[in-house]
Amino acid sequence: AELILLSIIKREPNHSEAKKTLGKLYLKTGEKDKAMGAFSNFAMGEEKKPRDIARKKFLEGDTELAIKIMEEELSSNPLLPSNYGELASYYYLTKKYEKLQKLYENSKKYKVSSPGLWSFMGLYYVETGKYEEGEKLFEDALKLNPKLPEALKGKTIVLLYKKDYGEALKYIENYTGINSKDWEGFYIKGKILKNLGNLEGAKESFLKAKELSKDEISNQLLKKEIESLK
Repeated sequence: AELILLSIIKREPNHSEAKKTLGKLYLKTGEKDKAMGAFSNFAMGEEKKPRDIARKKFLEGDTELAIKIMEEELSSNPLLPSNYGELASYYYLTKKYEKLQKLYENSKKYKVSSPGLWSFMGLYYVETGKYEEGEKLFEDALKLNPKLPEALKGKTIVLLYKKDYGEALKYIENYTGINSKDWEGFYIKGKILKNLGNLEGAKESFLKAKELSKDEISNQLLKKEIESLK
């Protein structure tokens, strides 16, 4: 089967089905490095399209279809870290936490290192009070991608919980520098600066967060924070 597939790919370098089947073959024979190579070559072609379509559908509000597309893509390419990260973001944002946990366990089975998946799993851990587990995942993610927004934000939240405000400020400044449209990032920065005694800086951050926030409940929260500085 391997010889036939390699022969097909040699004749037709863009034959995506042959590449995908070759990857599955290597996966079954335990040759994970070869499988990763085959799946990566497959992803360089047509597999970019499903991920792009899924992201577009998610942004349009068709979350179930986006998830279905990514689940199918992950099934076809179980060794691609980017597939895990993309699907993890959809599970986390739609609060499908059981599926997120299963995805995390599945990644361990294939020994896939996905900073995106680790970050969203870490955020889930933090939400459930498992700060140590979350922090470990954020640190692992940042080792592979030091500019990953979700990991930077998560690490900041853990440090804020630990009251390590000086260190937390470094991480949140990196985060807001990368993701300058997230009101919550500036809200967290304001809380840190407030605890450090920098009331002017805290006010500036809260005002920036209020400018970015489009949610009435969040705006009321920010209004109270600003008034508390007077």
